[in-house]
Amino acid sequence: MNSTNCKPNAPGEEPPDIIIPKIFIVILVILIIAITFGNSLLFMAFHKFSSLRSASNSILMSLCAADSLTVVVFALDISLLAHKPKGTNPDSDARSLMCTFSGVSTILLISVITVHLAFISVERFIAVKFALRYQSIVTTRRTMLTSLVVWLWAIAVAVVLPHSALDGKIFKELYHALHPCSACSREKRKTMPPAALGYVIFWVISVLVIPILIILCSYGYIYLISRKHRREIEDQVNIQGAATTWEEMKGARTVAIVHINKSSCENSEQTLLLSGNRNVSYYNL
Repeated sequence: MNSTNCKPNAPGEEPPDIIIPKIFIVILVILIIAITFGNSLLFMAFHKFSSLRSASNSILMSLCAADSLTVVVFALDISLLAHKPKGTNPDSDARSLMCTFSGVSTILLISVITVHLAFISVERFIAVKFALRYQSIVTTRRTMLTSLVVWLWAIAVAVVLPHSALDGKIFKELYHALHPCSACSREKRKTMPPAALGYVIFWVISVLVIPILIILCSYGYIYLISRKHRREIEDQVNIQGAATTWEEMKGARTVAIVHINKSSCENSEQTLLLSGNRNVSYYNL
């Protein structure tokens, strides 16, 4: 499929049927409210409490910033879904620009969020693997610098590289094939252009496959370590329980011996007293 076939819908052309359902708009509105409320609470807590301004939380704030920007993308999608172009709409160029911006922002934010999640998993791995050196390895300066590198890398992968490669041909073919305003979504039997397909493979491997593998390895190691520690604690508790039971049995045996000896002494004393009383009674007679 040539790049000329992938272009925004002509004026008066109906958008694809796959983006029509109104329930999709309702879901986006709910997500916008939830994301705005949740991230606002996190930003307020980070700003108000100085104790929360740690290195690990600075990574979380960068992730919250990327998550907050998804509200803009959702708002654009709602606008594109709710307003259909009619007749010779003079805003068709603006609509095409909105569609392209939505596609670029979506891929950009997906890149930033997934890499940040991998970054957080590595930070947790360091906290478990190098607990004594954690404070010296993970510093606020390093985490902020790494977050900046993640943002710049995502911009390069999602925006700069598609624009610069093949004179922007990859960008046009990719986003015209992916964003919902494209007429290419109707051409279900046609495959994605080779240039755009190659970029999508590169993007999926670098942004999805590698970060997901890092996340699985990091949290898998943490799970194994926590499981090992739990077993050690359970074994220690069992040993302590057995020792405690033995001490209790030993104490009970000591108490029993003392009680038996005391009872024997009391019986002997009573016997002697009875014998003495009998002798006294006999002599009195």
